[in-house]
Amino acid sequence: LLAALAAPDGGASLCAGGINPFGRQTMSAACQAYLRVSGALTTDFTQTIGQAFVAGDLAQTKHGAISFVGGYETRAFSYNFNPGTSAGPISGFNNQNPAGGDNRFSDLFAELSVPLAKGLPFAQSLDMHIAARSSQSQSRDALTGAQSNKRRDGTWAIDLSWEPNDTVRTRASFQKAVRAPNFGELFGGTSSAPQIFDPCSVTSVARTTGTNAARLATLCQTAGSSGGLGTAVTTFVQTPGTQATTNFGGNTALIPETGESTTLGFVWAPKFSGVLKGLRGSVDYYSFKIKDAITNADSNEHIADCYNYYGNNPNYSPSYVSCTALFRAGDILGINNPTPGTGFVYPTINGGTIKTQGIDAQVSWGTSVGPGKLDLNAQLTYLLEFKTQTDKAFPTNDFAGTIPYFGAGLGQAFPKLKSNLTARYGIGGFSVDARARYIDKMSNRMGVLFQGEPFGGVAATTYWDLGFGYTFMKFATFRLGIQNVLDQKPRIYAPNVQSGTDPSTYDVIGRRALAQITLKF
Repeated sequence: LLAALAAPDGGASLCAGGINPFGRQTMSAACQAYLRVSGALTTDFTQTIGQAFVAGDLAQTKHGAISFVGGYETRAFSYNFNPGTSAGPISGFNNQNPAGGDNRFSDLFAELSVPLAKGLPFAQSLDMHIAARSSQSQSRDALTGAQSNKRRDGTWAIDLSWEPNDTVRTRASFQKAVRAPNFGELFGGTSSAPQIFDPCSVTSVARTTGTNAARLATLCQTAGSSGGLGTAVTTFVQTPGTQATTNFGGNTALIPETGESTTLGFVWAPKFSGVLKGLRGSVDYYSFKIKDAITNADSNEHIADCYNYYGNNPNYSPSYVSCTALFRAGDILGINNPTPGTGFVYPTINGGTIKTQGIDAQVSWGTSVGPGKLDLNAQLTYLLEFKTQTDKAFPTNDFAGTIPYFGAGLGQAFPKLKSNLTARYGIGGFSVDARARYIDKMSNRMGVLFQGEPFGGVAATTYWDLGFGYTFMKFATFRLGIQNVLDQKPRIYAPNVQSGTDPSTYDVIGRRALAQITLKF
């Protein structure tokens, strides 16, 4: 290759391999062999689990047997990630670094089932289930030898089930859970580059009609680790689709995050006759809260914090910590940790909380209509709240009723209401069914982070599906279906997740047909 580079023609004669059918020069086999690299990467993962337990009935009561399970479990995991040539500068590849490590868990567990009542006037059955686990964990980075702190954490659960009669059943569950930090959170780190909003753009409400528009413009002139916009502040317009990179590093001081959950349920199965025979229903309430959540702050939160959307920089000071983290080159291109000695990397922290609660409900009914049977089913879920806080310096945001943008994560759409309504009518081996899938309207998640800015949202969406089935043997069913019969297009909004929409929420394919045969053995 050195000889080729030194040649008068820049190596064309040495690397020339001939003329292809299209009349173009081809590369010689020697040059191809030298330049060819393998893009393969490998991940080796090993899991070893051992468990010993005893189980049986501790005692017999007039309401039933008291059952017990207790034991010990050990779990060991190890992994090794070799990115191969992906660790180097290959065009089109994300640069990745080697990683490896192992972690071990040593657990003691016990479960107890107790029948509290049976066959009584107020309780056809009343049962309680109690479970507890004590887990010791420790992780090690195979590349650096760094180890996390060894610690022991406990979890527990209490479940109650009460059937006052043969038509009603209630249930309640209370639990505490823990999640130990994983390899990446402890040792590896990651980065994110979400789409951002820049308040310094002259198109923002804060710059044009905001009560502190003049002070904001002054801050935009100077704020940032590499300086602000300077004289360009009067004409600056954010480049559409701008992304800002934030790097996060591992943290061996992380502790497990703790979750608390409460669920309450009610099942109703009345013994109606006539047209209401077969009516069933259930309602469930859930509440989950995670403390010491292992989180990484969003780039947009740093930006909003700098420009005083959260009230933490009332003096609009360019020396405020979130402002000194901004890296500008016209647009904001990155968020760098300004703390000396961090290498501009933010450590993963236990600084967050996540809290959500909602209601799930289902109603079903089946009855004879004419020569066949009609079955109706309705399922819905209503989200009361989905609150998160990624850092104690930032506010708690409620994302219920919002749709995400690029970088906020696929699957992070939180409509307040979703429902499926299904109707099926069958005669003998023939059946026809229809389904309506409803997704509630949502506002843009970016509008929660930058209150007062006019981000759009999406309207409510309903998809209709049809199906036709025929059971031609006891074990074989043929089915034809049409999904998205009305060819409902995906909702378009900005800033979006991908291709102008959210493909994990909306149907991006459109109307389509399917045929299937189901066999049961």
